[in-house]
Amino acid sequence: NEQRVANAYRRAEQQARDDCEESLKQALKVRDEAITQALKYREEAERQASDAYQKADAQTEKASDKAIAKALRSRDEIIAKAWQIREETMEQAWAIYSKLTRQQGKE
Repeated sequence: NEQRVANAYRRAEQQARDDCEESLKQALKVRDEAITQALKYREEAERQASDAYQKADAQTEKASDKAIAKALRSRDEIIAKAWQIREETMEQAWAIYSKLTRQQGKE
């Protein structure tokens, strides 16, 4: 009877380890996806900002003061949105990382 209890305990312990490992793998996958997405957002934001800046720069030569101000606001809004997306994504990635770190600390 003690042997059965010991075996059951070992199986439960192994299952818990396996479950924890699977959870960790999934969390790492989510974290990696979040980081990848954050990098994509940043690259796209940088591209948009660069495009907007180049467009604004070209318009500056021909445009009136009103058009210049509008182009600069557009560029600033794109840059601000890009930073907002980057910050939100990095916060999500950090939250996932923190959760993983806490889970690993409990093991």
